[in-house]
Amino acid sequence: MTDLDRALAQSKALSCNGDYAASARALLRPVSLLLNSRSRLGVSMLHRQCRWPLSNVRVCLNLLEIKLETIREDFQKEEVAALEQYCRFLMSKELSTVEKVTVAIERLFVKYCRGSNSERYGVFLSKIVGYSVWLLYRLDPYFKQELHRRALSISYFFKEPEKKALGLLQRQHLNRYRQVLSRERLYSGGVAQGAGYAWPEREAYRRYIKGSEQSRILLGVHLGDFIDAYLHIGRESHENWSVLVPRREEADGDALANTALSSNLTLLHANKYSPAAMATRLRNGRHTLAIMADLHSGFGETVPVRFLGQSARFVKGPACIALLSACPVIPFVSFHQDKQNHIVMSEVIHPTVHSGETFSDAVSRLTQKFATFCEHWVKRYPEQWKFLAEANLFLDKSLMRSKPAKGGEC
Repeated sequence: MTDLDRALAQSKALSCNGDYAASARALLRPVSLLLNSRSRLGVSMLHRQCRWPLSNVRVCLNLLEIKLETIREDFQKEEVAALEQYCRFLMSKELSTVEKVTVAIERLFVKYCRGSNSERYGVFLSKIVGYSVWLLYRLDPYFKQELHRRALSISYFFKEPEKKALGLLQRQHLNRYRQVLSRERLYSGGVAQGAGYAWPEREAYRRYIKGSEQSRILLGVHLGDFIDAYLHIGRESHENWSVLVPRREEADGDALANTALSSNLTLLHANKYSPAAMATRLRNGRHTLAIMADLHSGFGETVPVRFLGQSARFVKGPACIALLSACPVIPFVSFHQDKQNHIVMSEVIHPTVHSGETFSDAVSRLTQKFATFCEHWVKRYPEQWKFLAEANLFLDKSLMRSKPAKGGEC
């Protein structure tokens, strides 16, 4: 009997007693372990065959692991039953030889990253591992078909021929191993390795925040090593300053915590606060909120925008918080170019509700401004954008014709 078999039996017993929250929790840990035994590409393919059944638990395909993030604990009987069905689906899908080999290669690479300090050899090895895994994917008809599907999606959004789109996908794949190397070095060191950042606006930013008690919002894009960039910018804050950060990945939280301690900052996890509560804290001063602009409907309520030439939807939370708190918003991006990490900051945005404008109108206008900022940089460095192969998640589904879903229920 496997761990998942035992978890299913325990879940069934708890469900019979009406404790659906405990029943779901009994399944989530073994499900997480089972998902992490697969490749990220393999998990994405599984979820096209069988939808993830829980709306209150998000599957986060992070850089180093696949993490299940619980948004709320109020599980219902039907949700537990759907999760049990999903577990049986997972158990029925055996790993192919290619997936077993790729997972083993990636685990050995991460182990090397954690135990070696050779930067030059690490970069060389990251390229070897990246090309080896890509070749294995291309040799397997199952994975090759998925790469072809993703290339078509990229071709649609970026108006590029399929061959070039496949090249973008390959560069994103290779870039991930460079990021894994960088992230592991970051965590093992405990402090952001940001000394090598090219940051033209550094002195201007220091002058802007010098002596200021006003809170501010750092608005980032899922581009490049954005976690490391947040850490690097955060270390410019004054002593006894509080930093609100999203915590989705345990390791990210640890690295942020270590950086906060080294800079006498107070770390607060934004996920624990509602937008109104975060706005209240920001209005009190001496707080920095680190938040992402490019978030799709899987992360919250959205408003319509134009993005990459398409009718899309972006989460409205960042704009709501900015308007409620009346804090300046500092948009920035990070990217890797010419063997160096870069941070570029854009002009400060002062969010206000214009005369004759409703709050909802202001939210839509500001969210569009954020989407335009994201689009500018995503077009410049598409292979470094986290959502390159999943840009369709931003499409405004309400404007699309009804079609039978390809990925049905389990």
